[in-house]
Amino acid sequence: MKPNSEMTDKEFSYTFACKRMMNDLLVVEDDLRQAKNVGINGLSKGALQNVEGRIYDLKAAILNALKTVGV
Repeated sequence: MKPNSEMTDKEFSYTFACKRMMNDLLVVEDDLRQAKNVGINGLSKGALQNVEGRIYDLKAAILNALKTVGV
């Protein structure tokens, strides 16, 4: 990824937004980890696993988006 000083305003805004989304996602991921530790079973466990999969997909999408800014 380019250093901030070499980015256009548009690239910087895009990168900043992606990094902010990643930060928010990590907070949600931590909340999910804590919820799983409670020992929820049944339908709730399946729902949490579904959310966990979506978090993984979203994290991959954000990382791929950051790669488009350039090297």
